[in-house]
Amino acid sequence: MLRKEAEFSRVQEEVKRLKAELSYTSNKVQALNEENTILRCHPETSCSPIRPAPAEDHDPITDLMAQQLATLLAEKAKLAHDNARLMRAGATRLATATRA
Repeated sequence: MLRKEAEFSRVQEEVKRLKAELSYTSNKVQALNEENTILRCHPETSCSPIRPAPAEDHDPITDLMAQQLATLLAEKAKLAHDNARLMRAGATRLATATRA
């Protein structure tokens, strides 16, 4: 009987802890939802959410920047590949020079 009472007490404590955790989490979710609403609101309107522009309304400057970024990333990848190739070649030459 004492064992059951101890188990019951332990379960009660666990339930109390889980209720407190649930309450904290619920409050945190509510605060985050409010923050999301604030962050998604357009500053010049009465809190109407910002919607992405339709696909046909591309800004030419944004398109140009995206194209330049893609070009720079491709050039960076090419340079990284060349650098790795030259490092391997330099290591090979160094290894053969030290053996001789």
